[in-house]
Amino acid sequence: MTNNSTTLSLLLLLLSMAALLILNPPTTVIAEKHVPVEAESKPTTKKPEPFNAMNEFCNQKANKRDREFCNRVLKSDPRSASAKDNVGLLLISVDLAIGKTNKTREYYIYSWAKLIHHKKPSNSEALISALKDCVHAYEWGIGELKIIPAELKDDPPTASYDALMAHDALQTCDDSLSKNKISNYPVLIRHRSSARYVQLCVDISMTVG
Repeated sequence: MTNNSTTLSLLLLLLSMAALLILNPPTTVIAEKHVPVEAESKPTTKKPEPFNAMNEFCNQKANKRDREFCNRVLKSDPRSASAKDNVGLLLISVDLAIGKTNKTREYYIYSWAKLIHHKKPSNSEALISALKDCVHAYEWGIGELKIIPAELKDDPPTASYDALMAHDALQTCDDSLSKNKISNYPVLIRHRSSARYVQLCVDISMTVG
């Protein structure tokens, strides 16, 4: 009897466990597969177009001839392609103007010396006087141009003053050429070209600071 009772008890226990399993089936936990979230795309800073600052400045000029000169001169320096603003353009224009005026000054010194030390025509006194004035004027103007880069760092508005002083210096050469009625084409054309380079420096300097 005891064995039957034990067997019956075990049977009832098994049936109870089976019923519980049917009513509450075990849940299988499935590990979620980690799906990496795409990194948020960072906003990219658009690089400025080449010659952007140069085009913006030069294209503001009303006169077509001035626009073409501005573009041609600045584009002759590779740095203009990546210049970020007019400060960069001014530094470039100053370097170009110094190079141009130095060449003109050297030509005037050579021509002046040649007239003095060689047999000169009777009408060369006026040209000698004008060349002497222009050499001094160019030395003054070049000195003013060389100050501009330092002024841009310390006191930007002063840079325009120095550019104007360089312009005034070359104007004294212009005045002497006119006063002495110089018609020598190589002398005149070099001066006019140099004066335009310096004027470009003045124009850019007026937009800085």
